[in-house]
Amino acid sequence: MSKGAILNLLYVKKDYAQAEKLCKEQQGKEYDEYLAMCLYLQNKYVEAAELFRSLKKYGEEGYCCFYAGDKAAADKIWFTADEDISPLIRWAKSFSEFVERKKNRVPTFFQIRNFYENDLDMLLSNGFDDYAENLIESIQFFEDINPEIYKFTARVLYNHKYYNYADKFLSAAKKYGDEDCELYFLDAKNNIAQKRFYSAVKSLEKSLSVSKNYYPSKILFENLKRYC
Repeated sequence: MSKGAILNLLYVKKDYAQAEKLCKEQQGKEYDEYLAMCLYLQNKYVEAAELFRSLKKYGEEGYCCFYAGDKAAADKIWFTADEDISPLIRWAKSFSEFVERKKNRVPTFFQIRNFYENDLDMLLSNGFDDYAENLIESIQFFEDINPEIYKFTARVLYNHKYYNYADKFLSAAKKYGDEDCELYFLDAKNNIAQKRFYSAVKSLEKSLSVSKNYYPSKILFENLKRYC
């Protein structure tokens, strides 16, 4: 089984069980990394943590402990690990503090871009609503570093069907990203979810005025015109 086939199962088809089975039939560190991710994505956090630890993937091991409900263990891993190991370790230390409304470490532009959105999604998906709320309320400390934080937040809220809540962050995002075609595409989808079709059309027109060839907006606009 090729690595490409496993990656397709893992990230396109999202058939984690089949990907896990195939990884166990292979040998090599790279397949162990795929297996650890398969376990993680199936919420098999204890098994995944053990494998990540053997691979010296301490950032990922800490997240397994965190989502298994043992934040103390996660913090012990993250705060004793060398920050030079990976950017994830550096972000995880900030993440750990912000979800508890402690604001000692300020993340970088790329840490926010690379990790914030996925972490907010994982918090909501795993029922860590209080931590998710705390992370969202920390946006004021992130906006000067990466103003796209509002769009990232809105996208996660949209995907979790918090449409009214997403409106708030889309509105804030427009103050920073008036030339962001992706932002207005997301705004259109959020309007459609709330049956505000006229507003959706306007958002798509704005998106296409920024980039007339932005494919997602072109397709959605063509489909939406059939109903408006």
